Amino acid sequence: MKPASCVSKTAQLLAALLIIMLTACDQQQVRTYRAPKDPMPPADESGAPRRAPIVWKEPPEWQPIPPGPMRAASFVVNGPDNQRAEISVVPLAGQAGSDLDNFNRWRAQLGLPPGEPAELERSVQQIEIGGQQGKLIEIAAAPSDQKSKSRMIVAMVQRNGITWFFKMMGDDAVVTAQKQAFMDFLGSVQYAD
Repeated sequence: MKPASCVSKTAQLLAALLIIMLTACDQQQVRTYRAPKDPMPPADESGAPRRAPIVWKEPPEWQPIPPGPMRAASFVVNGPDNQRAEISVVPLAGQAGSDLDNFNRWRAQLGLPPGEPAELERSVQQIEIGGQQGKLIEIAAAPSDQKSKSRMIVAMVQRNGITWFFKMMGDDAVVTAQKQAFMDFLGSVQYAD
């Protein structure tokens, strides 16, 4: 090894040690603080979870069923010959997709191909839900080999950054027979906020 190379390596090593020593000598003290915990949100006097920010009056023939993880409420109504319809109330943050995206998602649930914007436009009715302007869409699917004709009625309204979806879906005869009850249900919606 050449002497100049050793001097160069030694100089580099000394410079690295000097940098480490200079930065290590100026250590900051670790400080600890005591802060109170964030207060718990107040619970109802009964200890029950808070209600959804809307209330409604469901028809007596609608039987409540346990709602799924995204649902605020679920109901089922039975018709003749084991026919039935399910009603759901789903709140989603924000706009929750475009009207056309939602329309095509609902069509897919009925086994229908995607629809065009003009078809969506013809399907939409303006309605009032709890004093807010909303939209109502009705979709029917022809019977297939496995099941009878099915129908879906969906109402949606936006309020305070939440889009509320009210959907009734099931056998055509039951949904058709329950349409006025569904409309009355929508008319009973009131916002608790």
